[in-house]
Amino acid sequence: MSSHGQDSSSCPNRREFTRQALQSLTVVALIEGLAAHRLFGADVKPIIKGWFRDLHAISFSIHVNGSDPGNPKSPGRVYIDPLREKVAGGLVKAPQITYGKANKLYG
Repeated sequence: MSSHGQDSSSCPNRREFTRQALQSLTVVALIEGLAAHRLFGADVKPIIKGWFRDLHAISFSIHVNGSDPGNPKSPGRVYIDPLREKVAGGLVKAPQITYGKANKLYG
């Protein structure tokens, strides 16, 4: 067990985590580049669009320690809906939503 209570065999070391993260970022960058240059066929475009929408939404699952100090069972996870309203400067107005709604919207 690691110091965080996880089985160390399922938890990659820092070097392996970095390697996997860089591979994932490289794939995302490659797909973004292909999509930007419209190099995907018409049958693949809806899949890629949905994949980017879901990837964007997943990145907005925020973990906040002590978000509800009055509730000792509060998991500390805050869910927001990032696809609601775009505002000036590339910002997004994202209201807080429940776990159930986040799961229904984004799986």
